Amino acid sequence: MRVLHITNAYPVDSRPTYGIFIKEQIDSLKKLGVDIDVYFVNVRQKGKKEFIKSFFDLIKRVNSYDIVHCHHSYMGFLVFTKKPLVTSFLCPPGREGKTNRFLNIKKWIYRFAAYKATTCIIKDGKITNKKEIYLPNGVNMDLFYPMERRFAVNKLSLDESKSYVLFCSGGGVDRYEKRYGLYKQVVAKLKERFANVEELVVTNVDRADMPLYFNAASVMLLTSFYEGSPNAVKEAMACNLPVVSSNVGDVHYLLENVSHSYIVKESCPEKYFKYICKIFESNLVSSNGRQKIYEKRIDSESIAMRIQQIYCNIHANN
Repeated sequence: MRVLHITNAYPVDSRPTYGIFIKEQIDSLKKLGVDIDVYFVNVRQKGKKEFIKSFFDLIKRVNSYDIVHCHHSYMGFLVFTKKPLVTSFLCPPGREGKTNRFLNIKKWIYRFAAYKATTCIIKDGKITNKKEIYLPNGVNMDLFYPMERRFAVNKLSLDESKSYVLFCSGGGVDRYEKRYGLYKQVVAKLKERFANVEELVVTNVDRADMPLYFNAASVMLLTSFYEGSPNAVKEAMACNLPVVSSNVGDVHYLLENVSHSYIVKESCPEKYFKYICKIFESNLVSSNGRQKIYEKRIDSESIAMRIQQIYCNIHANN
């Protein structure tokens, strides 16, 4: 069984973390013995002409594979094949609360991509029909694990006496959906109450260093107003770092029964502040997030096995 993965997000030398979760998912599938090729539509560096070029190239390529797996709406829209088509979606347009003149076009692209797909993998947990399967990205438990805080703090040249509030954004602090301004408001309120609180903002750092940040921090704060299945939340859980998050994507499922972690349903600074204060007043305790990841089977190996089973089921019926 040969599978072609098609994506417009994949690590490159200039941006080694761009689409890293897609690469890591593919790598975990390869470890299980799945025969995979990757077709990268590098629109970010080569421009939108790559969509047109890829469209004609893929017409010739896709039919030599048993299954085609697209990441995400735009790739599912781009590919035409009679072969079984699996399409992974992040956060369907409209669920993010964003309104602009392009939203209707994005909705149409999503609906057409979903219509063409044999199976739709949904990240945010909001299943609407029988074709959809909820399957978040898995977390690499070998890379993300609890370590001694002193070690992580020293490796990052941070101050061990400080309580760091972690903010993660792979695309930088200017991504409007991440609401960095709200994060700063919360930290400012915390500084009024706790003299040792500091920001810890992580954007586009080396992948190998990310576990250090999760272990150096005292809490992770997610202030986004929309997400699919936020990878940073799962990575924090794998390191047993408490999380305070807005009620977005599948966070309600991820943080269910995770100790010292909270979901804020009303996104105002006071609500986030209240929950972080509870964590700090508990003497900066760890969560049981790592245990819950294994219980929920959202580690990368378990997710890869479930995707492999999807492929096998599709292949057996075609």
